[in-house]
Amino acid sequence: MSTVLRELAHQVREACAHPRYGQLKAVWTRHNRLQKVGKIPVSVHLHRGYTRTWKELIPPERLLSRDPLERNLELQLRQKLYRHHEIPDDDVLLPTIWLEPVRPSGEERLWGVALQRATPDDPKGAYTFLPIVREEADIAKLHYPRFEVDEPATQLLVDRARDLLGDLVPVKLFSDEIRESPGERIIDFLGNSSGAWCWKYRCIQETQSWCTRKPPCARRWSGSCPWRAIASWTSTSPTWRR
Repeated sequence: MSTVLRELAHQVREACAHPRYGQLKAVWTRHNRLQKVGKIPVSVHLHRGYTRTWKELIPPERLLSRDPLERNLELQLRQKLYRHHEIPDDDVLLPTIWLEPVRPSGEERLWGVALQRATPDDPKGAYTFLPIVREEADIAKLHYPRFEVDEPATQLLVDRARDLLGDLVPVKLFSDEIRESPGERIIDFLGNSSGAWCWKYRCIQETQSWCTRKPPCARRWSGSCPWRAIASWTSTSPTWRR
């Protein structure tokens, strides 16, 4: 299977070297500096992972790998090639393959209580969060998250991925366990229904205060880039950051 992965990685490397991406980098740089550009760049956002959208674009039967790690690598490579050939937006295609670190399982470990979801029978339907904070007293059930990683197992995972792909594309780690902002988690805690928002405004205030009151992650969260905070908590092992 490494032959298939390396062929895909070679195609991704060639795609990323296309001249258009060098031009788009310059456009995004000017745009993010608030300088005038000929056309405002457009990005088509598709979620990370094998979401329902991606399952329609890249059906499971197209994936040849059966080993979980190899399947993950194959999926990411095929996603990059799909974007390159089929989505004519202004995103800059990057070759990096991202892996999540190995860590203990369970949301109880992270927050003190598991998030509750209602999932429809229709495989194309949307899930919704059920409230786990129904009154102010429920906030006491929560605890601040700790970033935990099994470093030896994570290093083995990264090393194996690099062995499979060779030096054709870089392999790096990412983690977004705490999501993108306190507000996003507040919605998860309180649920998505309108009733969850209307029962008591004070509880919303208290939940928001809990999310932003104490831990180092909350102070860094205010920059709306928690992955940078996460990076500061992870191992500084240079082999993870090559």
